[in-house]
Amino acid sequence: SFGFNSGGALGHGDRKFRQKPTVITRMQKKRVVAMTVGEAHSIVLTDDGVVFSFGSGRCGRLGHGDEVSRYTPRKLKSLKCEPCARKMRDMVL
Repeated sequence: SFGFNSGGALGHGDRKFRQKPTVITRMQKKRVVAMTVGEAHSIVLTDDGVVFSFGSGRCGRLGHGDEVSRYTPRKLKSLKCEPCARKMRDMVL
């Protein structure tokens, strides 16, 4: 990931601006099949149906039941997508 890194949305463990694509260390052994990003957060779906989120936790946007910001990918314990659910949205019903 690369860019402004508002809220830690790049997932590198910090809030530093990155001008060049950089591997997200915690995701390098995962196969990402879908991703969605907001202004200050990111949500990732892996091929085994696991959902990770990182960045600003404001208003509970990361889905962990709190408003804590996380600068590295954290697995959503309450959500696992079925293999057929490959399209990501910021809201899951």
